[in-house]
Amino acid sequence: LFLFFFPFSQKELPVEFVVYCQGVRPSVAEHVKEGDVVLSDAGGFPIGEVVQVKVRPARRVVATDDGRLVLTEDPFFKDMWVKIKSRAYIRKDVVSLRTQVIQVGMDFVLMSGRYRISGRVVDLNVQ
Repeated sequence: LFLFFFPFSQKELPVEFVVYCQGVRPSVAEHVKEGDVVLSDAGGFPIGEVVQVKVRPARRVVATDDGRLVLTEDPFFKDMWVKIKSRAYIRKDVVSLRTQVIQVGMDFVLMSGRYRISGRVVDLNVQ
C-alpha cells in the first residue's frame, strides 16, 4: 500500500510542523527538549526531531459570577508549542512522514522514548 501512494522515485523534502499541546502537566512538559527524536505513534520509528519548544501557562476561558466569559491563566497546567523538523514525501498536496499522513488540524501524538503527549498540528511548512 505504501509503495502505491509513494513510489521509490518520489523524493523526500524537508518539512517543519508545529504541534500544540494544551493543558500539559508541568512534570511532563519539562521532559520535552530540543534535539529529542520524535517517534511515530503507530510503529515507534523515528519521524523527526524537536527543534523548538515554547511553554507558557495554559489559558482558559472561565465564567465569572455575573455570567461574563474571561480569559485567564491556569495556575498549574501548561500549553506547549513544539516545532518538529522532518523529511516527508509529497504527492498531490498530501504530506506523509513515512506512512503517517500529516495535516494542519489533525490530532498528533508527540512521542519519544520518555513521553507521550496528545496535541494538534497547527502549522505545516514544506521547504
